[in-house]
Parts: sequence; C-alpha cells; structure tokens
Amino acid sequence: MPCATWADELLSREAVGSLLNIGNGKSIYRENGAYAKHLAPVFSYKVPNGSHIRCCSNSPFADGSADISYYPIARLFAGVDGLGLGGGYNSVHEALSLANLGTTTFIRVGSDDQARRICLSREWECGRDSHSRELAVHLYERLRDRSGA
Repeated sequence: MPCATWADELLSREAVGSLLNIGNGKSIYRENGAYAKHLAPVFSYKVPNGSHIRCCSNSPFADGSADISYYPIARLFAGVDGLGLGGGYNSVHEALSLANLGTTTFIRVGSDDQARRICLSREWECGRDSHSRELAVHLYERLRDRSGA
C-alpha cells in the first residue's frame, strides 16, 4: 500500500536546503523507481544550467550513486524549485497532491508512463494531502469509461 504523506509533514525550503546541502539558488531533486535500470535515465536527465542537483532515492539499487536516501521522499517536495521524477504510481500521486506540477518533469523509465496518468487525472481534485486510494479509484473509473466497459 502506498505511503500517505500529509501537507503538514512537508519540510520547509530551509530544512530541505540544509538536508541536501544546498544554499541559495535553484535546486532540483530527483528520485528513481525501484529498479536498477531506472537509475541512468533519471540521474542523467539534463536540467537547466546553474541548478543545484541532488539525486535522491531510497532504493537499494541507488547505493553509491544517490546523494541522499530519504523516506518518505515526498516530504521534500515543498522545499525545492523543481522535481524530476522517474518513479511509478507513488511518485505520481504524491506529485499530484504535493508538488508544483509546473516545475515537475516526469521522466519515463520503462513502460510506466507517468505523463499519461497525469493527463487522465487532470480534473481530479486532491487537495493538499496525498490520497493514493482515491486517485487509484479515479484513474480506474476514467480508464473504464474510455474503454466502454
């Protein structure tokens, strides 16, 4: 079952800056999925010049290549200027609920198309907390309606 992260649990910009050892300037945080093959596309994704980049993951495959392991990683979303997410369902539902989608890039890894999920969920009003079960029901109903079942 996906972890729920609540808005009042999010770290401040200052706390995230301290945790990631980033001072002033734009910071970008990225996290990978749970598979070793996802590391390269996510951690090598090109970002704007001048950005401070920190590769974050709690996957055992990222040992030695991630700058930080942090769980639940969604607590960092409010403290960064940009996100690059290469995960799956949990990353999507947490981004919809807690991140600024205007500064979030979904990096496609494997067959898990996060961008498609985002398009299917545009009208889902989730509030400021993550509600993975409610999003799953919404997506299921949208897909069922599209298939005519």
